[in-house]
Amino acid sequence: MGKAIVLGDSVNTDQIISGEHVRKEDYEKFLFAKFRPEISQLVREGRIAGCIIVAGRNFGSGSSRERAAIGLRRVGVEAVVAVSFNPIWERNAINCGLRIYRFKPGETVKISDGDNVVVDREEGKLRDTTSGTSFFFMETPELFSQIWKEGGLVGYTREKTLGRIR
Repeated sequence: MGKAIVLGDSVNTDQIISGEHVRKEDYEKFLFAKFRPEISQLVREGRIAGCIIVAGRNFGSGSSRERAAIGLRRVGVEAVVAVSFNPIWERNAINCGLRIYRFKPGETVKISDGDNVVVDREEGKLRDTTSGTSFFFMETPELFSQIWKEGGLVGYTREKTLGRIR
């Protein structure tokens, strides 16, 4: 269970982490700094681990910088659940091992910042335990689950090459 961080539509990679911050140590200092300073504060205080980002359409639009996805995983964001993702950002998130889920079409999501939420993979839904409501997401391809289990595409490829994954 984690706290919900609710964002709107078309959150772009510069809003996640601005282009001038390219070093790994910048993630802890500048994630969301110009877009939502209160989220950046949670990151700096180490209180974002386990949080779940709930977003609208086209999350991760903008540039193809991998660090927007890597930064979220590195600071401990448990998952991003959105109406839709920018395709490049989606691929970057999967490759770095950040769990992402897409709400089912037509799902009307009503979650507030700070609500306690749980990603229920078996049931395919995001449960808001604060309000007692649930919101269904689309089925996750098995390959994505395997990549996430191995911590990202590099780990998955290593394990597959060594024959530990069928």
